[in-house]
Amino acid sequence: MKSKALFLSHASPTLLVESDQPYHRFLKELGKQINPADYDVIVVSSPHFMVRGRFQVVSTPILRCIQDYYGFPDKLYDYCLNAENHPALVERLLQEGPRSGLNIEPTQKWGLDHGAWVPPLVMWGEVKNKMMAVSTDPYAHEQDYVFGKAIRIAADSLGLKTLFIASGSPTHRLDLFEFGSQPNPDDPLYEFDKILIQTLENAPQSILEIKRLAGDAYTRSDPEGGLGPLMTAAGFCGDEFRPKILNHDAPYVGVSVLAAYLN
Repeated sequence: MKSKALFLSHASPTLLVESDQPYHRFLKELGKQINPADYDVIVVSSPHFMVRGRFQVVSTPILRCIQDYYGFPDKLYDYCLNAENHPALVERLLQEGPRSGLNIEPTQKWGLDHGAWVPPLVMWGEVKNKMMAVSTDPYAHEQDYVFGKAIRIAADSLGLKTLFIASGSPTHRLDLFEFGSQPNPDDPLYEFDKILIQTLENAPQSILEIKRLAGDAYTRSDPEGGLGPLMTAAGFCGDEFRPKILNHDAPYVGVSVLAAYLN
């Protein structure tokens, strides 16, 4: 089995307990189709781990769970995921930095934020794999792409079967978010989602130009983390980047979710 990449929105932390929510049910079913035991390592790129002008990889032996949200029901704080890091891959990625022309540095100040741990926890309930957490630059899509290529080179050089999970919401207008709100899928707010899906399906080679292609729709939707994790995952796939949309929805006003195989 070759390495695999997915884009999986993490939605709201309430997704953890919303078992009747369609996207929660979708992730549960997807988890039955993907066996994490088939992979040597899971690499996660979350839009919450943003660094400008350089890239970071968490180097602590254990990737600690970060519950980077507040004001939610108490029961959500019972959920968390810690994971063992993959030090050999971390070291190999750091070595790849100069060759890729990127400044890649280690950090011990991050771990698994909810953008990284919510999707796998919903899908599998627990994760026994070693994992690696990498940052994104929301303002440098081309560099995100090169970073993804460096991650793939590092993993392949170690002979690792890698599952890359990138997350984020195409529309992420938290100023409009309301618990229990009923979104209108025809709202112009979600125009960017349609442009993004059309690009992924019909012209994936243009993904690095999505901000220009979408114009005002990109600004209006305020995509989470600038969709930097998606660009990194595209670089990880390289010539194999052939997205297949699996799920799209707007579960809350102002927030959309998207899931796709990327290769």
